Amino acid sequence: MLFVCSLASSALIGGFAHADEQVNAEASRLMLARQAQDSYERGVSLTDLDPEESTLAFSRSADGWRRIITSGVENGRLWTNLGNAELGAGRLGHAIQAFLEADRLLP
Repeated sequence: MLFVCSLASSALIGGFAHADEQVNAEASRLMLARQAQDSYERGVSLTDLDPEESTLAFSRSADGWRRIITSGVENGRLWTNLGNAELGAGRLGHAIQAFLEADRLLP
């Protein structure tokens, strides 16, 4: 009986650990999305004032959106965000690829 209880509690604790990992992964992706959006908005605001810094901000934004996508979350909105950031960073080919992927995923 003790073994069964111990095994059950181990499974339960393991389940909680897995849930914690999922929560941490979601929190990490949410933080990345906020940073990517902030970088994008910074890029927009600096477009005329400081084009070089604007390009760097767009590049940071694209890196953030790409990290979220490569973490396993994939939807058309993320690809659209990546495309917009790549376009702002001056990487037209990458922007087109992202927009095509967004088009494929969006209804």
